[in-house]
This record gives sequence, C-alpha cells and structure tokens, in this order.
Amino acid sequence: MLEKIFVALLFLLSVPIADARNFKRMDARTASLYASLVLASLYLSYIFVTGASLPNLSDLYRALFGGAAESLVRYLDK
Repeated sequence: MLEKIFVALLFLLSVPIADARNFKRMDARTASLYASLVLASLYLSYIFVTGASLPNLSDLYRALFGGAAESLVRYLDK
C-alpha cells in the first residue's frame, strides 16, 4: 500500500508543479476545467490507494451514454 501512496502522490504533485507557470495565466473557464480534472484524479487516486469499490468513471460514462451506445450497436448489427 505504501507503493500505491507513493505513486499517487508522485502523480498528484508532479502535474500541478509542471503546470504552475501556466496556471497563473489561465482564464476562469480553463482553471475550473483544470480543477475538475484534479478532483477526478484525487477521487481515482483514492480508489487506487484504498482499493475501495466506489463508482468509477466508466460507471458514470455507462450511465450517461450506455443506452445510446447500445442502441447504436444494435442498429449497426442489423
């Protein structure tokens, strides 16, 4: 588990450090998008480190686009 924490911290700290100069010049829309991606990374890192069985991003995508994707596949299989 210590290795997982190290990898997660390495990733979560290296990205903002690398983008620090760019972050100061971002407009509000870009900064909010960046913040949402950081929050998603924190959530997925928590799942990675703890091994919790929480909903993943694929579950969200399946809920949003699953019905349309299944309809498209059924249409293309005909």
